[in-house]
Amino acid sequence: MVVFHDLNLPYDANQKQLKRSISCAEKLGYDVVAVGHHCTVIDKTSPIPAPPPVDLDSDQTDRNQPVKQLSRVTVVLGDGAQTHRLRADNVQSYDILAVQPTNNKMFHMACTALEIDIISVNMAEKVPFYFKTHPVKCALERGVYFEIPYAPAIRDSTIRRHVISNALNLVRACRGRNIIISSFANKPLELRGPHDVVNLGLLFGMNENQAKDAVQRNCRAVIMHAATRKSIRSSMDIQDISQISEQDTWKVKSSQEASGFEETSTQDSASKAKKRKRQRDFNEDRKGGEKMKKR
Repeated sequence: MVVFHDLNLPYDANQKQLKRSISCAEKLGYDVVAVGHHCTVIDKTSPIPAPPPVDLDSDQTDRNQPVKQLSRVTVVLGDGAQTHRLRADNVQSYDILAVQPTNNKMFHMACTALEIDIISVNMAEKVPFYFKTHPVKCALERGVYFEIPYAPAIRDSTIRRHVISNALNLVRACRGRNIIISSFANKPLELRGPHDVVNLGLLFGMNENQAKDAVQRNCRAVIMHAATRKSIRSSMDIQDISQISEQDTWKVKSSQEASGFEETSTQDSASKAKKRKRQRDFNEDRKGGEKMKKR
């Protein structure tokens, strides 16, 4: 079964406007939407705990199963002082946790260290840093996803150029992997159907399968990552060294170097070689002495 997602529908205090946006997304064919709070400061009062799902009128939907509503919070990160507050209860009460880094340092930290689900860069302006290969690769390995919001491109032609340029750079850095496309629509008129969003993915440099995954498979992976982030703190996989692929042997060598095991094993092998040499010399001297006695 094909399930379409829009994981960034901004929260509106006006419940009627929010209800219209969710109803419009449902009519366009979306099965899952995430209503998100956008906050620049994290303290005891901000962000507010995740709000309950909006009750939709039965006459506003044509489907038997209503759209699934999730909660999301996007935290703007400008310095490292805010990162430890991401573990606060009011932040963890949301289904999906996203961050918006504003500089290279925070982008690197979000990719390599922070326990988050989505990295959402402000595509409406020129990004003040480069999408470097190393942090992006770390994010891909950790199961963190990058987001491209399309609604800002609808509002203004200048912003549209920034969105397309930034999206092309991001897709190039990620090679089309671990990317989701969401709306970030402030009103129902800015929403587009899932198939139109897939066509936008082609414009952003993805191939057809990657563009479909950006509204289907990748979004489902984000939801699963968020669920495991809350329930599973760590996991361990024990595997014999002989069964590790050649691609992953560098991990074994790195861990040995870090623990000093490789240095110890090298010293042990050197001492064993010396013992073998002494034993060999002793045996040769003994044989030579026996020959001299026979003569």
